[in-house]
Amino acid sequence: MMSVFTFATSKDVLFSSMNIKEARQKASQEGKLIFLDFHAQWCSPCTWMEKTTFTDEGVIKILQEDFIALKIDIDHKEGYEIKNQYDVKYLPTILIFNSEGIMVERIEKTVTPRTLKDLLSRHNEPNNKKIVKHTINSSPTQTKSVTSDSVPVLPEMSLTEDETKEY
Repeated sequence: MMSVFTFATSKDVLFSSMNIKEARQKASQEGKLIFLDFHAQWCSPCTWMEKTTFTDEGVIKILQEDFIALKIDIDHKEGYEIKNQYDVKYLPTILIFNSEGIMVERIEKTVTPRTLKDLLSRHNEPNNKKIVKHTINSSPTQTKSVTSDSVPVLPEMSLTEDETKEY
């Protein structure tokens, strides 16, 4: 069975074969952004981007150094489900998420190497690339993000009226 997440050749952008959940976890641990490229084999603009945009050395360098890049084939069941989850209606569509899993860009058109490099560079900034650490036995939604150059911050505690009375 063919995977919805595909690899590209070594001369092209190295698209990961991990799933979105794994990509999000890796991105949060490494402080990287997530790049999703929705495509189909029958999509001629997607094919054009494969031959031009995704073979550009500058695009390759940025994606490999600062992003977890996934290529999602919408003609496979899992890819079709992901397409519906993110309401992808046009091909090619590119979604960019920060390291915390929040979408920061949606591109629904064919883009040249220069345009993509500009977009990637614009989002490749420290606020989008925080390393997220979770405490043991806690839900990621209940923890605060911590960058490698800061210390953990405990939430402020408020005391009830009874707790403030002196005995």
